[in-house]
Amino acid sequence: MVCNEYLTAKTSLERNTALQSLGYARDANLVQRTLQLALSKDVRDQDVQFAIPFLQVHRTGTEALWQWLQVNWNDLSVRFSSRPLGNILKACTAGLSTRDQLKSVRAFFDGKDTTLIKMPLAQALESLAVKCDCVERDRSDVAAFIENLSPLDR
Repeated sequence: MVCNEYLTAKTSLERNTALQSLGYARDANLVQRTLQLALSKDVRDQDVQFAIPFLQVHRTGTEALWQWLQVNWNDLSVRFSSRPLGNILKACTAGLSTRDQLKSVRAFFDGKDTTLIKMPLAQALESLAVKCDCVERDRSDVAAFIENLSPLDR
């Protein structure tokens, strides 16, 4: 239904709003459909940035985004110039927060030509490293806080 809204929208604002709305779907099949739509001929290159960032707000989308970026990297790096490619990279890594994910990002780009995304990649890696540090530092405090919530607060 929202996908049809996108395809039939009369204005770019309506199309972009529909694309953003698709990103909130948590169902794995809908996430995959959104990612497929993002690279389809139905979505203009300048609109891909509206299709993917909202997928990072939930675990299903976060994991799917990182997989999608890896699978489609060669096509993305040919299709997009530096700025949009950097934005796509940051959107696809922004929801990651574990040391294993940090290792995965580093390993994926190791040996690849990252000239077009040198700064966004450095920023993404730094942001991910900081998140990992925060998770490790604050995990027990957050767990204790949640444990002490009354049932009505949960």
